[in-house]
Amino acid sequence: PDCATACPTAANGRVCNAVGACQALDGSCDCAAATVGQWGGAACDACLAGWTGANCSLQCPVDVQGLPCSGRGQCASDALTAAPVCACEVGYFGPDCGQECPGGARFPCMGGNCDGITGACECLRSPAFGYWDGAACEACLEGWSGPSCQIPCPRNPATNASCSGSPCDDGICRCPQGSCGTSCNVTDFTC
Repeated sequence: PDCATACPTAANGRVCNAVGACQALDGSCDCAAATVGQWGGAACDACLAGWTGANCSLQCPVDVQGLPCSGRGQCASDALTAAPVCACEVGYFGPDCGQECPGGARFPCMGGNCDGITGACECLRSPAFGYWDGAACEACLEGWSGPSCQIPCPRNPATNASCSGSPCDDGICRCPQGSCGTSCNVTDFTC
């Protein structure tokens, strides 16, 4: 064996991060020799995929196939509890990132935000993007209409209710029989 070949040193200055075994034959680190944690990398200075924590001893959440974070997120240690948690990619949620957000992974929440833990949508509500509502942000917020939910509906001046509770299409109230007016607020014999 060539005893002149040195094993890699980790950033902490320790050979094989002081967790792996230095292989004298080729100067490589045997990270599987670690007694604590699941280490990898040339100098045994990184956690193997699916493991996290200061000692790489915390297993990340896995799906039914055993994929860490369902292959749709990054595992890290929670800043407060140090427990392993998944930070899901956009469009997925759940403890193991195994569920698609409402509206699908390609366009979750109609462009709004999907909570990575609960999957609840936070819908867009602005003049530029419209005023959206619904579980998947698929409908206009009450008081707004149009294909992009950017057209305001007339409001009843007495109650401030949009179209007095009647449907609104493209900013026009669809008053039921017996009511009329711009906001369906007139309910007398003139209708």
